[in-house]
Amino acid sequence: MDFKIFNLENYEAEVCIHRGRSEEGGEIVNLTSFIFNEDEDEFILETVMSFPSAEMAQNFVRDYSVDSATDWLIAMADEQGINLQA
Repeated sequence: MDFKIFNLENYEAEVCIHRGRSEEGGEIVNLTSFIFNEDEDEFILETVMSFPSAEMAQNFVRDYSVDSATDWLIAMADEQGINLQA
């Protein structure tokens, strides 16, 4: 599996996870979300992870769940000091 999109209705956000390749040709997985805080300001949250093989990256995407996406969104917003709109 190469991508998934999770609709997190409680936060009025979507989290996209997708597999790709880095400029150096390595396997990567990107997590991305466009979110709004309580003041309606828009932010982009992103994490890029490296994997040693395409199979491992695909398995990570396949196994990623809505619970994982929610946990990631909350952690990233907290790290950035963003109060999520809930």
